[in-house]
Amino acid sequence: AIGPLLAVADGLGGQYRGDIASRVVLDCLALYGQRNSPFFPDNTRKTALIEYLLAQNIPAPQVFGIQEDVDNIIKGIRSGWNIDAVCTGKFASARTILEKLSSQEGKEMDTTIVAIELRDGHIHWYHQGDSSLYYWKDRGESGALASPDHEKGEKQRNLTATVTIPVVKRKVESTPFEEGNNYLLFSDALLLEGRARTILPRLPY
Repeated sequence: AIGPLLAVADGLGGQYRGDIASRVVLDCLALYGQRNSPFFPDNTRKTALIEYLLAQNIPAPQVFGIQEDVDNIIKGIRSGWNIDAVCTGKFASARTILEKLSSQEGKEMDTTIVAIELRDGHIHWYHQGDSSLYYWKDRGESGALASPDHEKGEKQRNLTATVTIPVVKRKVESTPFEEGNNYLLFSDALLLEGRARTILPRLPY
């Protein structure tokens, strides 16, 4: 059974137009997430992305030029692409779309991304940038998420690349999903602002 796909993308600290970059990546991932739907591809989502980019005052020829990339992403998903290929593949991916938009604007658009997918009894995860995935089996006495070096919690990934310019080859990793495990996707901004430990105790256990 295919479970939910969850993702967090919030641009890249200080980088130009992180709102555009994150929207592009999440829309591409949303297409991937609905690949088994009888209504795939969701052309409404593709149209909404084009309209959004036009509303951001990106020149129309540049916007319509990425439609081929989106269509090729859809073809790739049909052929079995994973999250890695959809986000950062060298051909027709969210990465190539951002590169084209960046070249037009003259400034690089980029975003971090963390995504998880529940599938076939496993949790599959993918990271670009310093957004993070944590898991823990209990909250401990403090009622907060265990720190990365705590025996009851582990920061599963903290990579240093971003979507537009991957530093090293990335891959989707997985681990068995067991009852009682808790997972949390963190924006890097949440961590850097030091708010994590004030928010976590309020989350439903």
